[in-house]
Amino acid sequence: MLVSGSNRRPLSSSATAEHDAYVTRPDAVLTLSAADFEQYAGRPGALGLSDGQTAAIFSNISDDPDERRDFWLKVHHHEREASPDCLKFEAKLLKSSEWQKLANADALPPEVRAIAARMAKIPARAAKSEGNAFLEIDLSEGKKITKAAAAVLGSWGRKRTPIRVCKGRGGRTQFRVTAEFPYGINAAARVRIAQSFCDYLAAFGVMYTAAIHAPDEHNDERNDHLHITYYDRPCTRLPDNRWDFEVREKIEGQHNRYRYPFRQPKISKLTRGGGDENYRSHRAETVKRMRTHFAEICNRELAEAGIARQFDPRSYREMGIEQQPTQPLGPRAAPLEAVGIPTKAGIENAEILWSFEMESARARCERAYRQRELRQREVAQAVDLLGPGDDRDALRQIQYDLRDACKTIDENEAELEQFRIALEMASARPEKTVETCERILATLDAGKGSERDRQARSLIEARLLQAEDFLERVDEICSQFLKEVAPIDEGLKAAREKVAALRAQAAPLIEAANSVATRLVERETAREQTEEIAATTGAVNPATTKLDRIMDRVLEDFLVHPPSERQANYTVPGIAREDYQMLTSESLSALAQARLKEIAKIQRARVVEAIQMLDVHGEHGLGSVGI
Repeated sequence: MLVSGSNRRPLSSSATAEHDAYVTRPDAVLTLSAADFEQYAGRPGALGLSDGQTAAIFSNISDDPDERRDFWLKVHHHEREASPDCLKFEAKLLKSSEWQKLANADALPPEVRAIAARMAKIPARAAKSEGNAFLEIDLSEGKKITKAAAAVLGSWGRKRTPIRVCKGRGGRTQFRVTAEFPYGINAAARVRIAQSFCDYLAAFGVMYTAAIHAPDEHNDERNDHLHITYYDRPCTRLPDNRWDFEVREKIEGQHNRYRYPFRQPKISKLTRGGGDENYRSHRAETVKRMRTHFAEICNRELAEAGIARQFDPRSYREMGIEQQPTQPLGPRAAPLEAVGIPTKAGIENAEILWSFEMESARARCERAYRQRELRQREVAQAVDLLGPGDDRDALRQIQYDLRDACKTIDENEAELEQFRIALEMASARPEKTVETCERILATLDAGKGSERDRQARSLIEARLLQAEDFLERVDEICSQFLKEVAPIDEGLKAAREKVAALRAQAAPLIEAANSVATRLVERETAREQTEEIAATTGAVNPATTKLDRIMDRVLEDFLVHPPSERQANYTVPGIAREDYQMLTSESLSALAQARLKEIAKIQRARVVEAIQMLDVHGEHGLGSVGI
């Protein structure tokens, strides 16, 4: 029995061969002319089509589809048979009376009751050695039976259940991989990516077939993707045209036992780790490594094409994105969702996506609100720093106007964002339905498309009309609301423009206020340093002396010259004679020189600031910022 990995449903013995034929079918595989991609057309073993084009199929098994089918059939035949799911009965875990009670229960299937009756007759001394029985059964049905049996007895009352489901050992004959190509690259780049990834798999020794599928009428133009099937055992053709795993020799003296002298071992590095590593964890890590390698190949092609967008193989959690991931729709739900038929998986994904969109909009509005609050605080602080005058009055008026404009935005921005998202949500499904149905019908009108679509044409046309009618009703409802929303939306746009204009007007005034604040800090710093010097030299507190007043005038009205070869001290050209005599007096000269040194530093910093502001504002702007 062959089962799929997702839901363990039984598959036919030819399923692997049929899947190879499916992924390489001519109507799905991308085709390239030699003019489009000469390098690929010259690839050894390229599959030439009758119209002179080349099919984007890659395989180290064979380029002949019949030979590939034969390979997969033989792989399935020569691999070990998978054991089925079954129910296991253990006589020693129940009393004979309890087994008899199960044998008499009408709620249980006849075959289960028959085994229970047999268990009831086994003597207690023989229950351990003879009391195991197995019944081949479907996994889901087995679970129902164990639940019903437990209900008959009230409860098992034991840690180990006497009737339990045993999963069968699976046979592994084929791995299947589907990968999406990045949007924006050309066909040649997709072929290079596919070939590079196949080379990566071939390095392990796997046998593979890969095919690039171009978007069909059921998909949009972004759905270029790659299908890969591979077998995790290296294989070699023998001179007699058999595969090495086909050759077997009977083991002498043993019934129905054979050896395979040429069969190569499976590639353990793909499925099993070394040491104490759990094989399930190892397989998960193998898939992660494949995703990472595929992303690296794609990112090289994106960079070559000049596209800044990149593939990232990590999960949202690993990337630090607080968003719940959606789940794949699968081959059954995806086409239903494409034509507007809701499915459980589609509804769950829609809830995830639209909830995230709503939360993102709320977060954006919250960030914008905090930014507006910050700008208002900056203006208010600047008003407090400026002294009485025209600049302060102008900035105060800007403060009032900015407060009113921000209030308008605060009251309406979040609500209008929610309204916008609600419109998109109402229109998303019918718009996708219209797009898909129109694309399928256009394909049918061109004489193409599948037989199934041709038979379902009337249903597709009906779905199209339903979606168009729904969109019309949405438009009617929206037009009524838009009449009420339009004035609010216009007011919001005007408020945003006004906020931007007010911020531009306030910028030079805020810089002027900041300059005033800087000077106050500088003056306070110089005063604190003077007091510290005075304390160490024993001088009188400068805050109450004439020297302090002189230094205040020097800081604002004179330029201090630093020491030079001809002059050993700091000097103040242009200062009054009386003030000069005080600065050079024997009792105050040391304190004065220390003060002048700090003032010189402050003045140098002002010069640097003025040069920088000149570069930004020009000559005219210097006056407005107080330089």
